[in-house]
Amino acid sequence: MIVGAVSDSLEATVPLRIIGMDGAAVALDAVVDTGFTGELTLPQDTVTDLGLEYADSVPAILADGSQVQVEVYECRVAWDGTERRIQVHCLEGTVLVGMSLLLAHRVRLDVIPGGPVTVAALP
Repeated sequence: MIVGAVSDSLEATVPLRIIGMDGAAVALDAVVDTGFTGELTLPQDTVTDLGLEYADSVPAILADGSQVQVEVYECRVAWDGTERRIQVHCLEGTVLVGMSLLLAHRVRLDVIPGGPVTVAALP
């Protein structure tokens, strides 16, 4: 199980450990975003620092409705006790966990500042 917290600005956050292809790693908090269908977003500086492997460039529709071309990279993430290889959309701003990473998991949260956020695999 992954345990995070609701921030003061009422964002559901979970801790992640992102691992580059050469083993370099960074720990960060990511916001759970049910409107993002991908796995994870990271800003360019984190992608560069970890030396992530370029995979593709795909069209994406942002929350404001605009369409952009987004570079996709591959990395590993420590996720619920295991290490998974995932795809990362390179986007500036808040680090987001999307629905594809949450697939087959239950997300529970108490929506109050400091409230618990839990992500657990479905049986």
